[in-house]
Amino acid sequence: QLQGTEKARMLEKALSYVPRTALSQHEKTIASIHRSDPDDMSGFYNSSLIQKTATELRLAMAPFLAEGNHKALIVKVDHYIQEHKLEGDPLQTALLFKLGTYLMAKNIEEALKCADEVITINDINQRGRYASMVKKRLLRKQEQ
Repeated sequence: QLQGTEKARMLEKALSYVPRTALSQHEKTIASIHRSDPDDMSGFYNSSLIQKTATELRLAMAPFLAEGNHKALIVKVDHYIQEHKLEGDPLQTALLFKLGTYLMAKNIEEALKCADEVITINDINQRGRYASMVKKRLLRKQEQ
């Protein structure tokens, strides 16, 4: 019977054969990985939280996106953030959905604020670099 990080790595290896979009069907296994490796040395647990956030927000936002209801999309993201008490990378992921909505609505001021929130969480990961790029582009656009 494996214990600790050895158990976590073995479970991660088993889940590596599951498509990322189907990981939500394996929440008990993911919880077991987290219990076995609470420091998340491999980053697998954090990655699964990011994927879960993105998948759930895509599904929750789809009806409002089809309608072009930007205000409802923002409310949906804010509600999701509060309901799930997001922080760190999952919060960054949710904020990128919000940033995208502000960009679709052409609300530059709010998009800049949202980009700053994403950057504040982590400016060197992929999400932070993307937000920095968007911010620079928006600031250039404002100057024109």
